[in-house]
Amino acid sequence: MKNILSNKMKLAGFSLLIITILLTIFYSKLVSYFSSLGIAYFDRESQTGQYIVLNMISIIKYSFGLFIILLFLLGVFLLFNLQKPVLKFIRSIIDLKALARFLLDDTLLTKTNFNLKVFVFSVILSVLIHIRFLLFKQPQKEGILELLTSSLFLASSVILIIAVLVLWQKQRQGISINKLLIIYLIVMSLFLLFVFGEEISWGQHYLNFETSDFFKRNNFQNEVNIHNFINPVYWLIYPVFGILFFIFLNLLWFFPLKEQSLTYKILTPHPSLYYVAMMIVASSFTGENEVFEEFLAIFLLFYSLRIYSCIRSIHYV
Repeated sequence: MKNILSNKMKLAGFSLLIITILLTIFYSKLVSYFSSLGIAYFDRESQTGQYIVLNMISIIKYSFGLFIILLFLLGVFLLFNLQKPVLKFIRSIIDLKALARFLLDDTLLTKTNFNLKVFVFSVILSVLIHIRFLLFKQPQKEGILELLTSSLFLASSVILIIAVLVLWQKQRQGISINKLLIIYLIVMSLFLLFVFGEEISWGQHYLNFETSDFFKRNNFQNEVNIHNFINPVYWLIYPVFGILFFIFLNLLWFFPLKEQSLTYKILTPHPSLYYVAMMIVASSFTGENEVFEEFLAIFLLFYSLRIYSCIRSIHYV
């Protein structure tokens, strides 16, 4: 059985190397073809579209070249059966079991693989955001990506409100509930709802209502929101937040309290969010606000989902 599997992997590796050779031979023609398709597809009137059109050939070249390199490495990996020596080398420098325990173990969700799903999906989404940023820079203002990011803040707010309703239901059943937990969830939910409203300028771009004189005088983007009152100091706010966020989470995860209440365990972000948390920290220093908000929205969504899952699974708080 092992020999059959090994032969199949070698065949797959050999096939990938053949594909790599073919892609390399027809590299120039493929770049030209996909560039023409891209130029025809993107809107030249938008800022993002203009950037993409002007840099289309370079974007396609680098993306396609990276794809060929990755395909070649995967082919070599499978053809020469390198997974065992690679895993052996990794295990010699990293305790994989300890790493898995750190990222996935959860005393409150022991019967599910919730944290594994969170880790996998948060990493995939974070990598996709990173790749998209490298290729296309900032997303289009008021575009579909910004709307999706805003919607994640709204979804997180709704999830926390549902968690509060579950707590109230448990309270009516005679279960003792920590009032501070309920207060925190309500405040957090209202805050996220406020962030959602701010992100969409309280519906201004969708309802097409005029900006009042007050906001025209004080808002740097002439929009109905508060956060654009302080645009000139964002270069400082984001890095400071990133540093504090990094310190705060690492203290929670690597220097936890010896005695932890159930409420503390519920509200503490789980280490399965470590990767996306580090992306938040890294993006806080780039000056690319939209990318930072995308990572933050993903973090808060999974954070809210875990709180809800914990509250549903426990019998006292």
